[in-house]
This record gives sequence, structure tokens and C-alpha cells, in this order.
Amino acid sequence: MKVAIIGATGRLGKELVKVFGTNSIPVTHQMLDITNPTSVESVLMNLNPTIVINAAVYHPTDLCELYPDRAFLVNAVALKYLADVCNRLDATLVFVSTDYVFDGEKGAPYLENDHPNPINIYGLSKFMGERIVCRYAGRYYIIRTSAIFGGEGKHKTLVDKVVTQLRDKGYVRMARDVVISPTYVNDVANMIKDIVSNMEPGIFHCANSGYVSCYEFAKHLMEVLDIKGEVVPVELTELNLIARRPKFSALGSNKIRMPDWRDAIHRWRISILTQGCDT
Repeated sequence: MKVAIIGATGRLGKELVKVFGTNSIPVTHQMLDITNPTSVESVLMNLNPTIVINAAVYHPTDLCELYPDRAFLVNAVALKYLADVCNRLDATLVFVSTDYVFDGEKGAPYLENDHPNPINIYGLSKFMGERIVCRYAGRYYIIRTSAIFGGEGKHKTLVDKVVTQLRDKGYVRMARDVVISPTYVNDVANMIKDIVSNMEPGIFHCANSGYVSCYEFAKHLMEVLDIKGEVVPVELTELNLIARRPKFSALGSNKIRMPDWRDAIHRWRISILTQGCDT
């Protein structure tokens, strides 16, 4: 098994490289531009992988509203280029998607067979990517995940933002009317390996089980990390964000089972202490 991991320097990409170990082929943006079909063909044909995992993404949600062309090019159009080359190689394509393909109106965790209805550009671009994969890839897995934390990456996670604001300002404003499934990046990477190694292709929801409001999540973090400060509950509309957010985007699954998000936070905290790092 040779696993090409596109976006290998990103948060999830780095974890996937670790999890797949000697079977992994890290592919960085410097090596391959997924928005350039010539680059995709040249690099992947040369690497000749049996599995291609696309963990590359244009995902700052508000920036997607400002630069929709870039969002659709990276998150959707590029998947056609990847699918075409994977078909030529007889390789499996794995596309990492998001909880934001849903509108948040269900009021309960979304399952794999629930119908997507994105309400922002980021979610729509990822949903279009899913449709392209379903239409053009011969063998594929679509992995939806949610509110990833842990690991190392260029963009801050929700956990990073909460910790930074509590330490720098002494308080953080968090939406009490937004419900998520916080998910440990290490758990996602390990589950992706398990899925592609042992399960039939399809759509999978890879999120830690359970759900929590952003407000209660921040309070839990403050307690676990022993950080002083105040979590101020607000309504989502009070945050004045550019893009709309689904108010209940928690993910559930009728195919797999992942650990509870509280357990994930506990293991993440232990990993930080073991590594001798600060949060």
C-alpha cells in the first residue's frame, strides 16, 4: 500500500503521515498544485500510489465568502483532476469533507445518509467536491469531520482561539446557540486508516461522539487546562461573522464509533504534558 497524502503539512495531513508511517508519501503544496491538472497528472503518475488522500483545503469560512472562486477551485474543481488521475492509476481517492455541508436545522447529529444543504460558500464548495468525487472517481471514500483540534497547523483551531483569548484577554465570547462535535485530529487520522484498510467505500462521519455548545465547550476547556478567565455566552448573531454558520452541525454515524469528545480532550491534554509542551 502506497498512500499519497496531499496537504501533508496541514494539521490533519501531518497526523495522517504519522499514522500511515512507512506507507505514506507526503505531498506538499510545493510539490503539487491540485488546482493545476498538469501538476496533478505529472506528480501522481510519477508517485504511482494505491491510495490518494486529499487533506488539502481552502477553509477559512469567512474568507471563502470573500474569495468564492478560490474556494470552489480548491475544494471542488481540483477533485475532478484528482479523480481522473486516480482512475488512470486504479487508485482509491479519499476526500476529507466537513460538517458544514449541513444547514444545522435537523436539531440532532447528522448521519451519513442525511441530505446536505450547505448555507455558506465553504460548505457549498465542499459539497460540490463530494458530488464530483461521487460522479467521477471509480473508488472513493468521503470523510466528513467536525471542529478538529490538536496537532500542529497554520490555521488556529477553536481550541487554540479559546486558549489564546483567555490567556491574552482574560475572557472569550462564545456562542451558546451553536452545537458542534469537537474532534481530536489524532482520532480522525487513525479512523481514516482503519476505514480505508477495512471498510467498503462510501461516506463516513469521523467525529468524536457526543456534542456540546461552543460556550459549554470553552468552559470545559478552561477547567481541564486550569486557565483563569471568563467565558461570556453570546448569541451567534452577536459575533458579527461574515459567513452564516449552521447552529447544530454535530455529526453522528451509523457505520463507525469514535470515542467521546471529553475523552479526546483528556487524551490530547495528556499528550501535551507528555511532550513537555504548553497549550
